[in-house]
Amino acid sequence: MHDIMSPGSTKSLRTEILRSVSRSFYLSIRFLPAQLREPIALAYLLARTTDTVADTAQISGSVRMETLKLLSNGIQGTASRDVVVELIASFVSLQENVSERQLLESLPDCLACLEGMEHADRNDIRLVLEKITRGQMLDLQRFDNPQEIRALSTAADLDEYTYLVAGCVGEFWTRLCFRHVRRVLEPD
Repeated sequence: MHDIMSPGSTKSLRTEILRSVSRSFYLSIRFLPAQLREPIALAYLLARTTDTVADTAQISGSVRMETLKLLSNGIQGTASRDVVVELIASFVSLQENVSERQLLESLPDCLACLEGMEHADRNDIRLVLEKITRGQMLDLQRFDNPQEIRALSTAADLDEYTYLVAGCVGEFWTRLCFRHVRRVLEPD
């Protein structure tokens, strides 16, 4: 049984944690239509969580890769939330930035909030996070030695990279906007 967060907890995530890890995104999200704020803020927090795991250089690339896979499965709802949270806990103490530590510590609340999202929003969040974490795992494979400067081999690799780090986010926003604020997108 999933415990669903109260609206106050969701707002706390969106304000306190989001403000501490996003700087400019936090300032701009409040101008979005109300129905977009929660799913976009949650997707951002989950993406920042996966990014923090991917960037924790004190842990080997292979362990970060396995942790990202498990975290992705947790976001997709195919892995136990408790197992995911327990594994992420090993990353918390390695974060020099207090905000990054708090972000990782907020993972149980983020996952509970995801479970409480409307079905279509939850699916969209899961879809975009699946793509983002796939891109992060590719980065760990392709750029496994931080001392070595490497370029992507082909134009297709560059297309894939830009899609996984940015293009898929544009698709996510478009789907949400079309569903929640369709009248804005329809021509007169």
